[in-house]
Amino acid sequence: MISLKSIFKSVYIRLWKFVNIFVHWHKLPTWLGVFSLLALRYELR
Repeated sequence: MISLKSIFKSVYIRLWKFVNIFVHWHKLPTWLGVFSLLALRYELR
């Protein structure tokens, strides 16, 4: 069974992938860039 945590991570990653299509992480304000990099970290794990 798929856990709720993995569903949230998947949605989180997809959200930031969509945002990064338009604005790269290094162009975002600091805290938004941190959250974008966190999504990348989750994806690479």
